[in-house]
Amino acid sequence: MCLFSLLTTLVVLFITLSRRRAKHTLYFLYMLLAIFVFTLGSVFEAAEPNDFVYLQVVRIQYLSIPFVAPFMLLFFMDFCKIRIQLWPHLLPLLSFPVAVALLSCLFPELMLRAIEAPHSTFRYFFFAYSYVVTLLAIFLAFFQYAKRDALFKKQTTLLVVAALLPMLGNFLSVFTDFFQVDITVLCLSASGVMVGYALLFGGLFQIAPMAREEIVENMRDGFILIDISGKFIDANKAAIHLFPQLKTLSVGEPLSHVEDIGGKSWHGHVFTRNGELGARHYRTSLDKLRHHGQEICHCITIYDVTREQEQLNETKKLAEYDALTGLMNRRTLFLSAKEKCAQIEIDGGEAFVLMMDLDCFKQVNDTYGHQAGDEVLQAVAQKLASRFRKTDLLARYGGEEFCALLPAAQLCDALAIAEECKNTIKQMGIPIKNGQSLQVSLSIGLAKYTSGCGMSFDTVVAQADAALYAAKEKGRNCCIFYNNLVKDIDTH
Repeated sequence: MCLFSLLTTLVVLFITLSRRRAKHTLYFLYMLLAIFVFTLGSVFEAAEPNDFVYLQVVRIQYLSIPFVAPFMLLFFMDFCKIRIQLWPHLLPLLSFPVAVALLSCLFPELMLRAIEAPHSTFRYFFFAYSYVVTLLAIFLAFFQYAKRDALFKKQTTLLVVAALLPMLGNFLSVFTDFFQVDITVLCLSASGVMVGYALLFGGLFQIAPMAREEIVENMRDGFILIDISGKFIDANKAAIHLFPQLKTLSVGEPLSHVEDIGGKSWHGHVFTRNGELGARHYRTSLDKLRHHGQEICHCITIYDVTREQEQLNETKKLAEYDALTGLMNRRTLFLSAKEKCAQIEIDGGEAFVLMMDLDCFKQVNDTYGHQAGDEVLQAVAQKLASRFRKTDLLARYGGEEFCALLPAAQLCDALAIAEECKNTIKQMGIPIKNGQSLQVSLSIGLAKYTSGCGMSFDTVVAQADAALYAAKEKGRNCCIFYNNLVKDIDTH
């Protein structure tokens, strides 16, 4: 029986080593190696050796058997996606087996008496430790059982049977007379065969670890695995980097607990992250994974779409902004201004429209060329932009004309800004080619939009344009308010 168990364990160990494809087999290999060493010692023990050889057998057996239960627990923890840490997992769990192994090497006779004595305290403590650790592994598997899919449940059932088998065999052999021989070795070998079968042929890590380790873990794209009800199963490094909350999210918790991950809109969700290299844009997609035709889980893939988003933003900018000056264009101004006016109708108050035109700009193009004219427009646009508030709208209206909307402003504020713009442009020295510089002037027309006035933004722009024309007629480089212009006309 011992020889059969040894050969069986050796075959499973060899197959596992030859076909190992994921780090998740590591703890199983440790457990299988411990079973193999213990079985090897049992073969020598069954041969009825002399006292000296028997002491060596004790050394061999207790170098390995204390580690079977803790390595099984670590294997279950890895299977259930529990992050194994040096403290508080490895050190407390392995301290007792390490102590037993050291005592077996240094004091084999003492260990022999402690283990073989029928009522030895150490004997009971040793078995209690092994049983408690094994039961803890089984409890962990059952705790995850209700939270996972059908494939996980099938795999868990197989693992639980594999964990219970050696514990029951040992208990019946040591504490009862049910069997005439110790079947612990046979049960351990059978347990190793069952786990090995599940690992290598039963698809134990079919969904997550094998594909995860070799493909998904090193993907630049984020990868999150959830069950069909939206509960978290697994995530790769890229996803955890984007959503650090995934580090502390336990298997079986709803993914909706993670902020800014899209809620239930996992397909087509777009979000932005700011990093050292600037803003990065991401989009998610949702794919359904099937096993034997049955839907078992969902895969959320997070793609970096920064280049596409930047191209889209650039296209949008070209459609909404003037390419030469960087100011919004006429179409965007009217769309934004109508929204502002609608808000004024709700909140009350008034706004002012400024129509601004560069005086005698045609002479600049005719004398210095259109390139110099473009440089003048760029310089004027930049200077004007610095004179308006963040809440104001400023656009290149067309040619050398600029238009601005000042919401929530008083007449005195609008006139002050208009005068400041006029004086600033007049004082500018605009450098052009050949080291020359130009000076230009600005004529401005103002009109008022008031809530409840019944006028559209287009009408107020037309009034501001009429005031601008009057400023040109008056001699240029001045500001005229449309209401004052109407009063002057009425007076005459």
